[in-house]
Amino acid sequence: MNRYFASLLTAAVLAVIILSISTFTLFNRSVRIARYDSRNRMISVAATIAAYLDEKQGGYVSMLEDDIGILTIEKLLAAMGIGRAVVVDSLGLTVWSSQRMIAPGDDVYPYLIDTAAYHRAWKQQEPRFTDVVTIAEEVFLSLYFPCLIDEESRCVIIESDHNFFAALERSRKSMLFLSVLFAAMLLAMIATILFVSRQARTAQELSQRNERLAFLGRTSAELAHELKNPLAIIKSSSDVLRKKYDAGKQVKAFDFLSEEIMRLSRLISDILSFSRERKPARDTIPLQTTLIEAKEVLLQKYPHITFDLQAPGGLCIIGDKDAFVQIVSNLWRNAIQAMQESGRLTVECIFDNRKMKMQFKDSGPGIPHTLAGHIFDPFVSGNKTGTGLGLSIVKTLCERNGWSIRLLRQQRQGACFEIELPEDAWQKS
Repeated sequence: MNRYFASLLTAAVLAVIILSISTFTLFNRSVRIARYDSRNRMISVAATIAAYLDEKQGGYVSMLEDDIGILTIEKLLAAMGIGRAVVVDSLGLTVWSSQRMIAPGDDVYPYLIDTAAYHRAWKQQEPRFTDVVTIAEEVFLSLYFPCLIDEESRCVIIESDHNFFAALERSRKSMLFLSVLFAAMLLAMIATILFVSRQARTAQELSQRNERLAFLGRTSAELAHELKNPLAIIKSSSDVLRKKYDAGKQVKAFDFLSEEIMRLSRLISDILSFSRERKPARDTIPLQTTLIEAKEVLLQKYPHITFDLQAPGGLCIIGDKDAFVQIVSNLWRNAIQAMQESGRLTVECIFDNRKMKMQFKDSGPGIPHTLAGHIFDPFVSGNKTGTGLGLSIVKTLCERNGWSIRLLRQQRQGACFEIELPEDAWQKS
């Protein structure tokens, strides 16, 4: 099962990586195509302007007098996404400009993006593009296009291909969107796989635990029934022998024998309680009163225990009362053994949305980390004299009543067990 989900997770990660690489490749391809298309259009516009000037008699003078021609050039620039077109002579003086900020006769050098590229274009008599630069948050790309107009050297300067930058920005946004989408898909896939894996692992552990408990229950029940009658005979025989030979109760061996028989009897009772399948009752249990009754029973045997019962009056829980009393008794007896019969026991009620939680705390040394993960397993105990069934019985009884119990970790002092009741399992009067 774990190998299956590990393989599934690996496949999901590889799929997203492949999609990301593909997207990045397509993005770079689209940028290259946009750049190639942009440069071709800029060269076409520059060549068109140069041809138009060369066809006019008188060159730029005739062009300045031709309103229809100027309008045509302006429409061409707008249609092709060109920000500015300037024609200069060999001295760098402006002959014609599509923008009024550069007037005829103005020196073009203050407006150049890359003077080195400009000089190379003049020297080699071939078009030169500048790098894409950003000035005052504005993006510029320039073309220096040398040409002959009326047999005189001219240079057509084309600046800022807005279509190219618009396409680049669209590609960038698409890339960003796809990257975020793929990242979200990856996270969702990982979360889904982890959730399903955890659910499957929990279900598998629960199934294995139930099978183990069922086997232990059947085996233990058969063994307990076989031991119960012989143990009763031993107990009655011990009482007869003590009455006959130790009426004054001076021989300690009889005390030891009686204590061990009672310990075995309790063990058998725990085993039978653990293995017994019984449909729980639906009683209305007054929480405060029931806790006080259980406290009074324990105080008779453990007078050095202090109880702090923070249960509101009028609060009732719905479930099997006998089971609840046994749950409380087992939790408290375990805590008392851990505290060596002296300490503080606290019960606190917490209302969380529509659920109610009861926390059973003690002032003992807490649960060792080596046992914390298996504390509810049968025959697991931190006490050398314990049977290891107390908390297993508690968990079984909680589950039969539709409650859940867990050990809260990282307590500052002692242990804390939390029983959670659903909405329909408690009420306030």
